[in-house]
Amino acid sequence: MSKEFFSKVRIDIEEQKRELSAFASRTDVSQNDKAILLKAEYYLLRLSRVLYVNKIDSALFRIRESQNAFPELHGKTKSLLLRNHYEEIIRLIAIIHSELVAITVDNNDENIHEKL
Repeated sequence: MSKEFFSKVRIDIEEQKRELSAFASRTDVSQNDKAILLKAEYYLLRLSRVLYVNKIDSALFRIRESQNAFPELHGKTKSLLLRNHYEEIIRLIAIIHSELVAITVDNNDENIHEKL
């Protein structure tokens, strides 16, 4: 389960990064929004890196980091299109977080049963 999950999530995160890059290159955004876009891409890059190594604990840390960062980036941007995109990313991060927590709980249950 977790390998398929990590694979799917990596694809989703990569798609979000591509969309942000495409948005930045195709639209005329303010300097403020360009700086925010770079930060958003940075957080997605950090998240995708830990997802490539399939480390749940590291991924949970980066998820929490992103859960703190994206609402702040959302609030600072002036572009409505970017705000909408950040909302999509926030929803995706919430889904990833809940799935990672479920995997962690399942793994802990399996470890407890193995010890018994």
